[in-house]
Amino acid sequence: MEALEEYQIDIPTSRRLSVAPTILSSQESLKKQLTEYLNDGRQLPTAWFCECDYIAISAIKTLSEMGIKVPEECSVIGFDNINESLIITPELTTIRVEKERMAELAVALKCN
Repeated sequence: MEALEEYQIDIPTSRRLSVAPTILSSQESLKKQLTEYLNDGRQLPTAWFCECDYIAISAIKTLSEMGIKVPEECSVIGFDNINESLIITPELTTIRVEKERMAELAVALKCN
């Protein structure tokens, strides 16, 4: 969110969906939110960015159950590059996070 603000990119709250971050199955709450989103006459976005791979995997499962084809109708992007991203169909597009490097930098900043 800070990066979006820094680059003056606004994503309206009406285009943000909220789900449990640790469920790898379809989520009824996401189904409900997507159904309401589409019933309001809004078009499905071309891509969803998820704050972690678990949410992205859950989103793919939910979209598939709703008859929405990933990646043909919309893309789903995760963040973490967990191993599970390779075993779902389609494989998840994800952003690799250099966690060790981040930890090193955090310790170096704290020590200075």
